[in-house]
Amino acid sequence: MAEFIWDDAFFQEYFPKLVKIAANYVYDVALAEDMAQEAFVILLDKWKAGKISSADNIGAWLKVVVINRCRSEMQKMRYHVEQPLKDDVIDPRIPDALPFADKLPKGLSEAERQVLCCFYEYRMTLKEIASYCGITEDASRMRLHRARMHCKKLLQRGEKNV
Repeated sequence: MAEFIWDDAFFQEYFPKLVKIAANYVYDVALAEDMAQEAFVILLDKWKAGKISSADNIGAWLKVVVINRCRSEMQKMRYHVEQPLKDDVIDPRIPDALPFADKLPKGLSEAERQVLCCFYEYRMTLKEIASYCGITEDASRMRLHRARMHCKKLLQRGEKNV
């Protein structure tokens, strides 16, 4: 393994790689850049404290730090992947002044409306939805998936809302 040298070339080599890794987790380039910068700050602090030596695989260590920072940030934000509502769920012909539940196709069952509202309108996690509905987390995930698919099918068939 080559001797570790702290310089601009090292930063320029690893920074874009770390940003790409972080962006795959958090889907936000600005946040991903922050995570990569934080990893370098942590590296510098550990280097100065003598906790990391040039014998360590610094690149791999930085990747692990970035991935751990991303996971922590996602937990802190109670992060869940954004789903495109405008294309698949909401009919654009319905005015924005209506409540979310009233924008959904009328062919959906009450349970489907409930799970879609919990997830999209109230921003509940699958765990919170499971607790609210009195079902398991896996069941809430499946119920949400089926509700999305049913909603999409109704919208593609041209079902009227409200």
